[in-house]
Order: sequence, then structure tokens, then C-alpha cells
Amino acid sequence: MDPVGVISFTLIILIVVGGIYTYVSSTLIPIHADPSRETQARRQINHVAVEGLGESAEGIDIIFVHGLGSNPDTTWTARTLTSHRVNWVTELLPNDLKPAPNDLKPDLRPHTRLYFFNYDTDWRRAALKIELKDVAADLLSELIKLAQDSTHHGLSRPRRSFILVAHSFGGLVVKKAVAEAPDDVLDSVRGVVCLGTPHSGVKSAWISKLIAQSWWLLGANAAIFDELRHGSLYLREIQRSYRRATKIRKLRTFNFFEQRPTRFAPFYSEILVPEADATYGDPDDETTNMGMPTDHSGLNKFASNRSPGYDKIRLALVDILGSVVTEMRTNARSRHVVPETLNDQNISCVQLLGPSASQISIGPMSTDEAVQLLSSTIGLSDCKAEAQHPLEHIAGQMGGLPLALDIAGTIIRNSIMDGAVVAAIQRYADDYRDHRDEMLKSEEFRGLHHSRQTVWTAWNSAFAAIGGLSSDHGFLSLTLLSFMAFFAPSGVQSRIFEIASMDLADHDLGDNESCDGASDDSQLWYRTILKNENGSWDRYWYSQTTAILCRFHLLQKAPHDPETFVMHDLIRWRAQQGAMNIPVGPSVYVEFIVAVCRQIGKDPGLRFSLGSMDFSGPESASHTQQHDADRSDFA
Repeated sequence: MDPVGVISFTLIILIVVGGIYTYVSSTLIPIHADPSRETQARRQINHVAVEGLGESAEGIDIIFVHGLGSNPDTTWTARTLTSHRVNWVTELLPNDLKPAPNDLKPDLRPHTRLYFFNYDTDWRRAALKIELKDVAADLLSELIKLAQDSTHHGLSRPRRSFILVAHSFGGLVVKKAVAEAPDDVLDSVRGVVCLGTPHSGVKSAWISKLIAQSWWLLGANAAIFDELRHGSLYLREIQRSYRRATKIRKLRTFNFFEQRPTRFAPFYSEILVPEADATYGDPDDETTNMGMPTDHSGLNKFASNRSPGYDKIRLALVDILGSVVTEMRTNARSRHVVPETLNDQNISCVQLLGPSASQISIGPMSTDEAVQLLSSTIGLSDCKAEAQHPLEHIAGQMGGLPLALDIAGTIIRNSIMDGAVVAAIQRYADDYRDHRDEMLKSEEFRGLHHSRQTVWTAWNSAFAAIGGLSSDHGFLSLTLLSFMAFFAPSGVQSRIFEIASMDLADHDLGDNESCDGASDDSQLWYRTILKNENGSWDRYWYSQTTAILCRFHLLQKAPHDPETFVMHDLIRWRAQQGAMNIPVGPSVYVEFIVAVCRQIGKDPGLRFSLGSMDFSGPESASHTQQHDADRSDFA
């Protein structure tokens, strides 16, 4: 054959091979970036909402971690004989956590929450160039967030524990994350369940790497298989670190290994991760190794609760869950609960009780909770439809404050005549609307109610404790509370104090006629809180006093804005009546608003929010002055 023919034949062969390669890669090799193949698990950590699970604040979070080149949608899903897809995590496990009818064991469902951890290790096409340590760092970050969300002040450990269930490569990710976890997270991890995890590596990893290298034009990630090389020092170090961490805390570990070979071709099959690689050499009391009559891909897929191996995994999870719930109940019996409010009595209780004291914060109730409390106190076994609206109205007027709601329910219960419950509820709502101050201050019902407190006296201990601080801290804090009571319920931004301080540098408080009635103490407080040094607000005393008021739960930071402070409606009412007899006259409030208006009139760049209005620039200044007495925006 002449040279031209050889070259032509070679080109034809290359074109044919390239065409076949392109067709196979585009049709048989999925690309993770393809929207049609995108997993439903959008975030890295995804809570699985299942009815009846996780209703208790304390309990266990089970986090499922998939393996290499997979995702949460497919890893835990099996096909039945009728091609129906079954996700055993969400469809089988929740029902199997409840005890049998005559079983005295606790119901584990209220204490259990389910999560999927999602990460991208699809190594075949357009793969991310990531390593095991990168995925482990992401998992650890999510565990830290979950631990922080479940930790409560005064508790020695978070209220929720973790169980990590991982398939294959996911088990290595879990071990790496646990080995590097800080103590507070590590204390929360109570069990690890590994399904076919290659603790010593995979003997056939070189084949997968060779395939990945042949797909380099598709962007395959061959480097990730270097970490799975059998007997690698990297995996040995992960194992040593993990064992050190788990031995100290007696963390339970279950290793499940496959007993059937995986078929890779019509005439070739082998056990991908044999027992020797999927287990530890010398199991101790905290490590359990168990075989399952399935191949590698069947370790994590179960079509029914009768599928081979499912019951073993279920029993392992129930074993860990049961021990945690039993421990929780034991601790609960020996735990003393102390309100988080900072006063001498509560501080003494915490110091006396030591580790057995758990401090809790009791915040406002939701509308549904408030209506339920009112109904229970009144004696309504079932809230009637005609009573629902007035009860919701009363709950709103009380701002969800438990003490006020309980007292209101007591008064209503004792005013019921001839069984006319709805009429008594409506009568209380009308009286509260017309005579709120008298009703909240009244002490006539003390003999009817188990509490010796009234809404009027509820915060006296807090006021007294703050007043007992050093003269500067106590006086400035209570005066700030009285001053903030003038503002709208939507909150007060720290920014408005900074703007007012700019004006104080140019105008003294006494320069304005509206402040002629301001007391010397009020003027001293005003100058101290708004002190301006060289054109910059010295916010030391503002920060000190707001921190004190927040510690005593008289102020709260807005949920999504730590520089905005809000006050409960009834605390505002009590402060307006005079907190520890330190009133701030309206004249100081008016001068404050005028000072702010002067500054935003001078500087177009200034901006702040007050109530439902946004203020910025000269055009808003006149609008501000026009509305500074509007009660819809200024209390």
C-alpha cells in the first residue's frame, strides 16, 4: 500500500474510533453538570422531613453519606421487581424505629432526624479536581454548624447527637472528618456505620484509575484513585487518627462487608472490598464487624425490610439510638432546670447545682401555643370555633408572654358565669382593651393564681439586679431602657444613636427649647451614651448597657440584624410606667429625633430605618420631621 493510502486508512480509523468514543462518552457516561441529572439534594446537608420524626428538641441526627461517583438520590434507593423505586432511609427506616405493640422500649421516632450529606465526586466527566480531605472538611463544617445549632447555654454538650452512616468511599470521608473534629463535635458523634468502606484501600483501584486516565479528554479525575490505593500510608494515618479519637470517647463503630462478588463483566466478577479491607484487625467492645449476603452495591440498597442485610443495619442503628435515648432520660431525671435570666437567685442555683444545672431561655409563645395555654388554663378541653378568634386576640395583646397568658386565663376562668365561657373570654378582651394599665397592675387575683408575680412585678427582680450594679452601669442601663420604650415595636437600630452623636458634637442638649424640661440626670445620660470624640461616636457605654439589658432579657437582638434591638410589648409598657423610677422625659426623645433629622438634612449619604420608614438624604428630612409624632412609627 502506498504512503498516501496508509495515511488515509489511519485517518479513517482515527475518525471512526473518535466517533465511537464521543458517542459512548456522551450517552453512557453521565455528566454531573447536566441539569437533567442534577440531584434533588441541592445543599451539602439536607434535612429529610418525615412525619413523626424529630419532634423532640433533644435526640439524634442520622447523617447518610454516599460514596464515590454517586449522590443521595440513587445511593439509598433500590428497585423492586415491578421497577418501583424504594428509598429505605425515608420509606422503611422511620416505620421500623417504633417499638412493637407490647414492647416496653421507648419510641425512637420523636428523637430522630434524618439528613443526607451531598458532595460531588463524579470522577468520569467534567469532574471536580477534589481530594478526600476536601470532602471531609466540608462534612466537618456541616457537623460544626449542626452542633452549634443544637447547643444550648448551660448544657455541657449539645442537645442532639450524631450517627454517621456511610457507603464505601463515604466511610473514609466520615473517618477523616471525625478524626479532625473539635472536642464539642466529637462528643456529639455517638456512632459510625460503615457499609463496605475500604479502610485499607481497594486492590483494583489501579483499574479505575486507568479507565479515568483514558477519559482525560472528558475531564475525568484520575487522581482521586491514588488515595484509594491498597495499603497506602494516607489511609493508614486516617485509620490511626480515627481509632485514637473513638477509643477515648468509646464511640460505637459498625463495619459491614459484602459476601457476594460484584459482576463487572459477563465473565468477570470479584468482591470489591473484601472482609480484610472492610474491617479492623482486632475489634474491641466498641467495634462490630458483620457480613452481609450481598455485593458491594447492595450494601446500601434495600427494596423492603425483608431484603438481605437490612435488618442488621436497622438493629445497629436502633442499638445506638436506644443507648442515646436511655442516657437522655437518665440525665433528665438528674437534671435541674434553671431559667437563663440573670439574677442572684438563678446564678446561685447554677453555682450550687454545678454540671447538673441546665439553663433554658423561655421566650414568647407562638399564637398556637398561647391559645393552647389559655384554653388549658380556662378549662376548655377543646377550643371552640367561636372562642378561637378572641383567644388569638388576647394572645396577640399579651405578646405571647407565658406569665401574662396564664394570669389572663386564671381571671377568665374565675369570671365564667353559668358556663358561658365564650362570653367570659370576650368580656376579658373588651376590659383589657379599655383598662389595660389597671388590669396589668392589679394584684386582686393573686390568691387565685399559683404565681405570686403579676405582669407589673414580673421584672422587678431584673430592675433591682441592674440597679444594684455600679452606679454608672445601673443608671445608664435602666435609663436606656426607658428611652427605648418610646420607639416602635419594630426595633431600634444602633445607627440612629451614631447619627445623633454627630449632632451632639455641634449642638449641646440644652440648645433646643424642647429640652428645657429635661432633668440633669437625663442630660447626663444623653451626653454619655452619645459621646462624640473627634467626629466619631464613642459607643462604649451604649455597648455596655445594651449588653446588660440583653443579658436580663429586657432587650433582644433582632434575628437577622445584631445592630437592631427589639423589646417585648409588655416590657415596653412596664418601662414606660417607669423602670426603678428613672423616667426619661419626652423632651429628651424629641431632641434626639430632631438631632437625627438635622444630620440627615446635612449629609445626603446618611441612612437609617425607624419603624416602617426609611430615612436618607435631605429629601427625607422634611418627611421625618413631619412624621416624628406619628404613633404608627414612634411609640
